[in-house]
Amino acid sequence: MKTSLCGRRIVNISYVFEQAQVRHNGLTDCSFADMDFKSEVLKGFYSIFIFKCRVCGIENNIYSEKIKQECSMPINKAVVSGSFAIGTSFSIYHLPISINICHIFVINIISMQIWYRNWPNAAY
Repeated sequence: MKTSLCGRRIVNISYVFEQAQVRHNGLTDCSFADMDFKSEVLKGFYSIFIFKCRVCGIENNIYSEKIKQECSMPINKAVVSGSFAIGTSFSIYHLPISINICHIFVINIISMQIWYRNWPNAAY
């Protein structure tokens, strides 16, 4: 968990704005303008930003993208698929170990999905 923001993030900007515009359930008429950034949880390239209201004390999470997506691939899967497509691995990017572990996890998921989709069609 990071307590300061530094660097770049890949976010679904319309989803981030949509979440910021929702009033939280405090006893007062609080809005996102009353929220202070507290920390960030990184899950590969996916982020959860944690804010706390200065007025009522409620904590609120802002997510970098929807967890369940209908029209696009989750960011971690998209990044790993992209690295597959160009024939490279994450080692050339010098990324933190937590992102490399996420990369390995997503590679295993993608590999299993490809195997299960293609196994019935395999020619012997």
